[in-house]
Amino acid sequence: MAAEILTDDTWPLFISQKEAVIILTRKDCNNCAPFVKEVGSKEFPVGVVVLDKPGTVGFKTAYPRIAVEASVLPFSILFSRGEWLESVMGARVGTILEWFE
Repeated sequence: MAAEILTDDTWPLFISQKEAVIILTRKDCNNCAPFVKEVGSKEFPVGVVVLDKPGTVGFKTAYPRIAVEASVLPFSILFSRGEWLESVMGARVGTILEWFE
């Protein structure tokens, strides 16, 4: 399964799934692209919100805690039916895989 780039038009439906991961990135994040590729190759839904791309203000407004918690990118969030369950900073694939064991 490939990671899906999300916008304010698509993220609300994406996080409404039973389990889904959103990875927060920026255009200039060198560690993000390989991380997104690896996590996106797994068998669970993975979405990407590029924080400095137009069309993501709604996500940032809906989850203001990312301004404090997402100090290191990539930043991954596990959602279940629209609820933020867990999150992790950095390219920690192992932690994300544990969410689905």
